[in-house]
Amino acid sequence: MHVTRVGRASAVLILFFALTGSASAATLSVGSVSGTVGQTVSVPVTVSAGSGESLNAVSVNISFPTDKLSLTSISKASSIISLWAQEPVYSNVNGTAALEGIIPNPGYSGSSGRVALLTFTIKAAGSATVSFSSASVLANDGQGTNILRSSNPGTITGSAGAAPAPTPAPAAPSSTEPAEESEDESVESDEGLPKSAFTITSKTHPEQLSWYRADTGTFSWPVPPGASATRLLLSQSASAIPSVAYPNAIGEKTIDELPEGTSYLAVQHQVGGVWGEVGRYRVNVDTTPPRSFRITFPHGSEGFNPQPIILFNTLDGESGIDHYDVRVGAGDLLRKTAAADSNPYMLPMLEPGTHTVRVTAYDRAGNETSDEASVEVEGIEAPRFTHYEEVVTTADNLKLRGITYENADVNVHIYDEDGVLVTEEFTRSNTLGDFAVLISKHLSAGEYTVTARVTDDRGARSLESSPLPFTIEGRFFTILQELLYDYLAPLIVFVTAVGGALYVLFIAAERLLRSMKGLNALGLTVRREPSPEDTTHKAFMLLKQDLASYRRILAAAKKHRELTGEEEAFLERFKEDLTDAESVITETIKKRRAPRRVKKLEVTEE
Repeated sequence: MHVTRVGRASAVLILFFALTGSASAATLSVGSVSGTVGQTVSVPVTVSAGSGESLNAVSVNISFPTDKLSLTSISKASSIISLWAQEPVYSNVNGTAALEGIIPNPGYSGSSGRVALLTFTIKAAGSATVSFSSASVLANDGQGTNILRSSNPGTITGSAGAAPAPTPAPAAPSSTEPAEESEDESVESDEGLPKSAFTITSKTHPEQLSWYRADTGTFSWPVPPGASATRLLLSQSASAIPSVAYPNAIGEKTIDELPEGTSYLAVQHQVGGVWGEVGRYRVNVDTTPPRSFRITFPHGSEGFNPQPIILFNTLDGESGIDHYDVRVGAGDLLRKTAAADSNPYMLPMLEPGTHTVRVTAYDRAGNETSDEASVEVEGIEAPRFTHYEEVVTTADNLKLRGITYENADVNVHIYDEDGVLVTEEFTRSNTLGDFAVLISKHLSAGEYTVTARVTDDRGARSLESSPLPFTIEGRFFTILQELLYDYLAPLIVFVTAVGGALYVLFIAAERLLRSMKGLNALGLTVRREPSPEDTTHKAFMLLKQDLASYRRILAAAKKHRELTGEEEAFLERFKEDLTDAESVITETIKKRRAPRRVKKLEVTEE
């Protein structure tokens, strides 16, 4: 049948996908180069497929040290990727770059295929590693199989060029100002916090390592006894000297329009004409949402796969991506952390139909950017019932047989007349696609419908089959029906035949009686024949004897099976009805035989 052929074809495709997806032989690499400080250099990002492999999509997140390198551009020229899921993006604040694209069918098979070309400016001498923080390479197998085996980082080595001109020494500070502090490697602690001479707190930005969307901050600190003045400074340097002086000592300050990024608040008090040690506080502000992005489907937005593959990725210029939220329709929220590979992302099992996928990217400050896309999951062919009973008694179990894909799971649903699910049964088809199920749940008398749906080995599901109606009848009505068919029907035929015969006999007797009366009136002697009443009574007695024979047959049946209460009651009622009928006939005969006053007919001879 058609269903069986489709099922076998699906099995062959599944086996093919399993075999082609079993190998993992793709390799990603970043090139290496050397240069001098201030020089611009370029390194390629390449991908190689194993023997017999075909690539369908590439997604990489790259990291690099921002103290030694500055990424100036990403070139897509000569790339094997022809369809970019999103434009390449990078951030020199976080030292990250993201590339994501698709190679349409038949994909890419080869070695050292260029994905993109990265151009850096060397900022400082030394070795800088350009590596993959996360990556995936998808096979062109229709299943989104990640075949990435290894990723090789690249190295950019910078050497010092000509010595820079010396910076002029600052002017000597006044007696009330301390000497300028030089850059000190110990300004920040191991935890990334600035070293502070005293504690500074903030009710708007309470955690120094956290990011906030609020760009207005309030900060507090203790004021030492005898302090006569305070000076502050908010800058991006963790070792800057406060320079904005307040003539009176203050212990709190609200600052509007905090700059984007990481800043440091420096606080210093003057006691006895001498400026004391500096207290410092780190504040991180990010009011800009992540960059816009697109959700893409490397294997298309339509298909039978119940768990489609999607690609999505973006960057944030300040705080960085914290996590992604993925939601399908009105389903449960699926949180996807940024640290894990967001590509490829396999959606949860979806029912046949069109679904809306929404992905929201959140940065560490809580800013968000979203995108939506639709995916259609096509349903496979529904099972078809080949046998079912339209009428079943409450004492019997409903038996169903049908055909579908081979070795597939079949769900059978029973609904009542209001469309409420009453029970669900599970079975599995054999290698020919045939299935059978026995509904074990007791069903009350009423009207029902039955449907079925199938799930194949991939997890692809069909819609429910067209509902088939059936009836559950109560046992009393079933017994009555059997009794009518088995006993009453032939009895009715017999009674009808006997009744017809009695009617004919009665008419004949009436005519004979008239003839006899006529002869008697003429003075002729005629031998008395039985009256119609006698004939009717005799025929009724014959009917009674035949009915007694039927009762004996039922009595004999009791030796082989128990007569039901309904059968016993029926026989008793029929016996009573016959007795009543006999009484009526007897009374009628008596009345007809009673003497009547008849005018005497005199016959004279002429």
